[in-house]
Amino acid sequence: MQFLRAHIGDMSFAELANALARSENSIRIKAHKLRLLTNINGKSRRPVHFNIPLKMIESSVSAIQYFRPKRDFYEKTGLSQKRFWGAIRGEFSLEPYELRSLANYLNLNLEDWINDSQLSLNFDD
Repeated sequence: MQFLRAHIGDMSFAELANALARSENSIRIKAHKLRLLTNINGKSRRPVHFNIPLKMIESSVSAIQYFRPKRDFYEKTGLSQKRFWGAIRGEFSLEPYELRSLANYLNLNLEDWINDSQLSLNFDD
């Protein structure tokens, strides 16, 4: 897993599969399960360092696997499915007004939540 995490943005799935002696499909599935972003159109995409929407949901629900948003969620937050799940995967960050609407939906005070989470940030790059 460490090799996969270190080289996901630098090597193709075929190269990773050869290096790890696995099938290309198994590498794709593992990268998806680990929420690792891959080369899309030759561009390397890395996840954001601290995924605020994911951490917000994990603080209100025991695990992200149990969070199943319905149409009501998307209407109340003003987020599209594509934008929400892209932010959860770490492809990009949400705008402040989107974070505020997500916090309101989850009954979290955004400012207090961010201040509390600042204490648990890990800055080892």
